[in-house]
Parts: sequence; C-alpha cells; structure tokens
Amino acid sequence: MNRILSLILATLVIALSSVSSANDWKVTPASWCNWDPGASLTAPATGSTIVAPYFVNTDGSIGTTTAQLAQYATSAVSFECPVLRDYTTNTNGLIDFRVNVFDASTTAMVQCRLTSMSADDTQRVVYGPIQSGTTFASGYTQLRFTGVNTSWSGGYYSLDCYIGENTKILSYMSVEPSGGDST
Repeated sequence: MNRILSLILATLVIALSSVSSANDWKVTPASWCNWDPGASLTAPATGSTIVAPYFVNTDGSIGTTTAQLAQYATSAVSFECPVLRDYTTNTNGLIDFRVNVFDASTTAMVQCRLTSMSADDTQRVVYGPIQSGTTFASGYTQLRFTGVNTSWSGGYYSLDCYIGENTKILSYMSVEPSGGDST
C-alpha cells in the first residue's frame, strides 16, 4: 500500500512540475563570468600578465583580494557575465534580476549593470549601474535591478560588473515571465 501511495504521489509531483504557468527562475554561478579581456593587467615588477581564471574561487564565486590587486597595481577588475535566456520571444524584459555579492571592504565595491540587446546588437537598453558600496560593507547583499522591462525577440542580456578589493560576486539570478517558446 505504501509503495502504491508513493508511486501515485511521485506521478502527481511530476505532473504538477511540468505545468508551465510558473515564472522561470534561473540562478547562475559567478564562475560563468569572464574576466574582461579588454582589461589586461600586467604586474609592474615582473611584467607578467594575468589570464583567466585568476579571479575565480574554488566555491564558484569570482572575487579579488588586496594582494591580487596590489600585484597588478589596480583597484578593480571587470567581468562580463552571460545571462541564460530561454523565453526568446518575450519582449517584456525580466520580472526580476539580482546579483548576489559579498562585500568585505569599507572602501571598495561591486558595481554592475545589465544590458538588454537586440539579436543584431543594433538596439540596447542599459539598466544600472547598481553598486554595493559602504552601505553594505562587510557582508552579503543582493544588487537588485528593477524595471527591466525591455527585451527583443531573439535578443539577449549581458551583465557587466566591476569588482573592487576583497569583494566577490557569488551568483546572479534572472526571472523570466511564464510562457516560454514553443517548438
């Protein structure tokens, strides 16, 4: 009897989870981000140039330390992050977009902007920048983008972030409206 009840319950869970009326949530680890290749850093003392994944941590976050930035005589590094999109015909933007950061510095910050672009990259809308700053120093916070209400059929999103010393991007989250593309 318990086995039959478990089978019925499992079938019900699968059936309910296949209903596509809920919003589509995606959480992406920051390790998907790429260090901006246009921001090449060379150590003044040795002349060595850093290459990815220098700022990627073992926990999947990306971040900097005071020592790393001092070695390359800079105060921040830039990252470009892909935003997964599977409702490609939606033209109403995102319901929600957040970047999870840890800011352990009272002077540095994480600053991000989200860009919605048309498929041919001729049209774009930039949201932000939004930054952590001293208000959130020494702890975890979410940078929340509001009013992301423009997207193009077949277009894409890009997240760009600047990371100061002793700060990390842990992950980022996007929420697309329900509906989805049909095949």
